[in-house]
Amino acid sequence: KTKGHPSGGLATLVAHHIPSELVFMADNHCKLQIIRVHKQTNALLVVNVYIPPTELKADGERQWSYLSQALENAETRFPQAWSLVAGDFSAR
Repeated sequence: KTKGHPSGGLATLVAHHIPSELVFMADNHCKLQIIRVHKQTNALLVVNVYIPPTELKADGERQWSYLSQALENAETRFPQAWSLVAGDFSAR
């Protein structure tokens, strides 16, 4: 718990009939999942991110750099894929 609020991890749910695969996952200061969802013509990279407020305040630039590098690596592996980035960035 943090300040009386529950804390946890990430969940990215994809229907079982939609082909998908976990491309990248990190659970350090920045929680991050990248899922590749296969479509008929190409793919979609679904990026789910959570940056805790304490980490953002302590070293926000490092967190953004980490996210940017992970996304760049995934887009290099799958250059034809579209990217969708969503999550809790603790922006205020």
